[in-house]
Formats: sequence, C-alpha cells, structure tokens
Amino acid sequence: MRKSVETELAAARAVARRAGLGAVEPQILKLAKHTSVRLTPLPIVARIQSNESLDQAHASASRELTVAGHLAARGAPSVRPASEVGPGPYVENDCTITLWKLLDGRAAGDDTDALLAARALKAVHAALADFLTDLPSFTATIDSCESILADAELPAAQPNDRLLLQRLYADLRDELSRRELVHWPLHGDTHFANVLVTDSGAIWMDLEAVCTGPLEWDVVTLPSSTWSEFGSLDADLMRLLGDLKSLCVTAWCWADLDRSAEMAEAAAHHLGVLRGRFG
Repeated sequence: MRKSVETELAAARAVARRAGLGAVEPQILKLAKHTSVRLTPLPIVARIQSNESLDQAHASASRELTVAGHLAARGAPSVRPASEVGPGPYVENDCTITLWKLLDGRAAGDDTDALLAARALKAVHAALADFLTDLPSFTATIDSCESILADAELPAAQPNDRLLLQRLYADLRDELSRRELVHWPLHGDTHFANVLVTDSGAIWMDLEAVCTGPLEWDVVTLPSSTWSEFGSLDADLMRLLGDLKSLCVTAWCWADLDRSAEMAEAAAHHLGVLRGRFG
C-alpha cells in the first residue's frame, strides 16, 4: 500500500540529509505513479516510489538510472540523474528514491511544441538503439492492468464500467497476441506530461517505462500532426494500441484515483473514449 504523501516527503528530507545535501524542503511537482518533488532550494528533483514492493521499486529505479546514464552519454534530449551527489536508488521508510537534475522548462502546448517533442523522441529512440541491458516488453505494462480490473473493490469504478474494461482487456489483448511485432527500444510512456520544453528544445522525462515494442506504442499518444515524422506506421496497429493505452490509463488512474485531480481527469477522459468506441 502506498505511503502517505507526508511520509514520502519526510523520506525525501531524510535522504537529502543522508546524501550530505543538508536541510531541504520538498516542493511537490507531480503526483502520479511516482511523487516528484524539488528539494528546495537545490536544483535537484527527488522521485519517490512507495506503491510497489521494495525489491520491485529498487529494480525499476536502478534500471531507470542506467537508462538515463546511457542516454546522457549519447547527448539524448532526456532528463539527467543528479551529478552533485549519488543519484541512488535510496531506500528510506519503505520509499525508494532517486535524485535528478532539475529542468528549467515549461509544459508542451501548441503544435510547434508537439513537433519539438516528436523530434526529441526520435533522438531518444536513436540513442536507445545500442542499449544492451535487457528491457521488459511493452506487454508487461499492458498485462499489469489485468489484476487491477479483477479487483471488485476498485475505487470509483462502476460495475458496468469495470465489466466493459474487463471484456475489452480480454478482446484487445487477444488481438495483440495474434500479431507479429517488431520490437525496438522505446520510451514507453510518451504523454506530454512527461515532456518539458526548454530553451534548447524538448526534453523527455520519466524513463521508468523504457521497454521494447513496436514504434507505434510510443507514437500513438502523440498528436496525429506529428506522426509523419516517424515514417510508415501500421494504421490498424495504431488503432489497437490506442485502445489499449486508453484502457491501461483508465485502470491505472482508477487504482490511484485520490493521488491528484489530474489522475481523476485522465481516468474520466480515457473511459469516455472507450465508452464512445465500445460502450
């Protein structure tokens, strides 16, 4: 069970002290799967995970740091681990914490930003091409939804909606299993909340979902105006993966609905998309 935000913030303060950073005041930047905070007044961000077992969280955090180091060595437009101090992972009061350089930027907005983000994603893909450490398949992310949807006590889920999503999961997952796919290293979580636009261009953040899979898995969540940047795409696969993305986001957000208003809004939006297509 996830720790309270107050416990996570206290863990971040303790890690800062252990790392020799002195007294800091965590300033919340994002509440999602991770809690992301700036360790004010330092230009360092702590990412805090307390919703998985320590073994799982530590393995995921370690892989994310390894991926980030690989991308940094190749000059990719991606977030960098902290260099002033060891980036972790640290464990404090059942929280797993990693430390990152603070990015000075803004959220992506218009079509120009979307194009910058798409081109930055292509550069990330290119830099990941020679990443030799084993990465999970994108299907592991999809399969994680099955147990969430099986929970009869799923917060805020109406019975009919849960049954709709269970049926869709079975049908869409079966359709996916019958496809022969080419796997490439991918970012894995390419929504625009994971992009910052800086003076030097778009920067991709939140690398914990880096995986292997078809290019369409990363592209389908970008604005359609950018799709031509990625060459030939399978339209039927884009449709299928778009539906699976909406299903997964709905399930993940429902399971953590109280985290933030953004989580509730995302769940409602993607459920509405699926109702419109399949309800």
